[in-house]
Amino acid sequence: MRAAITSMAPLDQAGRSRQFLEHSLRLADASHGLVVMLDDDGQPVVEAVLGADGEVRPTGESLPATGALSTVLRSGLSQTVADASGDATWAGVLGEDGARSAVLMPLAVQGAPFGALLLARRDLRLFAADQTEAARALAEAAAPLLRDARAVAQSRDSVLSTVKALAAALEAKDPYTRGHSQRVATCATAIATDLGLSPKEIERIHWASMLHDIGKIATPESILHKRGPLSDEERAVMNLHPERGASILREIPLFRSLAEDVHYHQEAYDGSGYPEGLAGTEIPLGARIIRVADTFDAVTSHRPYRPSRTVEEAKAELRRIAGSMLDPVLVEVFLRILKEKPPFEIQLRLWREHS
Repeated sequence: MRAAITSMAPLDQAGRSRQFLEHSLRLADASHGLVVMLDDDGQPVVEAVLGADGEVRPTGESLPATGALSTVLRSGLSQTVADASGDATWAGVLGEDGARSAVLMPLAVQGAPFGALLLARRDLRLFAADQTEAARALAEAAAPLLRDARAVAQSRDSVLSTVKALAAALEAKDPYTRGHSQRVATCATAIATDLGLSPKEIERIHWASMLHDIGKIATPESILHKRGPLSDEERAVMNLHPERGASILREIPLFRSLAEDVHYHQEAYDGSGYPEGLAGTEIPLGARIIRVADTFDAVTSHRPYRPSRTVEEAKAELRRIAGSMLDPVLVEVFLRILKEKPPFEIQLRLWREHS
């Protein structure tokens, strides 16, 4: 059990649930089982499933809170059955997978159930007391890890929803940027992935890309929608958006780690950018990645002052400003991605341009 808890600790929600289920099946000598947790609405959802013949139920499936499952989640007491195939109270959690002997035990912290563990066999052998006690002991030890992983996943979902809401607010203000943030995020994520960055860093860059222009919320629409070159005064106002965006994100604890990349995403590799005139590797890697992705999408998007250009024209433009505006290494990485494995939306655009 100590080994099981140790192996679960560094994993995310899905990994912890699956690892917990694997150890529980071995301890109880069960043929198959599943881990269920309550979602935000109190609905039981399958978090992990393992079976002798493969997955019995898909992960993410909602289960009816009825019968044996309802009893366990309400009372916090385990339920057992000698032959589930003839007991309708087990149908909601077992379905029609042919299980016979089964045990369903709560996952709880401080007496409050937040899920359940199902262990089942395809024959009529009853679970021995020492087997169920071992599984129950593991469930009690693992419950805080499973609950914490669930809380982290819910927090991440909340963050993602907020990111999308902020991006939508910007696009509502400036319709010419509709879809821009998502396309930049897709390209930036592809570059970060190709560089072999950690999953956590890739995700951070993805979110920073989604919000790189959020500071434009404070830019007057007369400037955003102007059909022609901006005056020096208007350009100065427009150039405030990276700093304004970073300031907005620093006020939100969950987004503070994104602020630096947003702050510096308009810096140029040769030091001619803004807001601080950083050069080369003084510019954070995430900001340099966003600048490449942002430039490509800006060139291939329609703007009030010019029509969009083709992917090939955009690639030529990236090559032209590599080493001046853009990090030349990242440009080469992105050009290789466009040649070998372009994101799906760019594949569609290439198909339309060549059809």
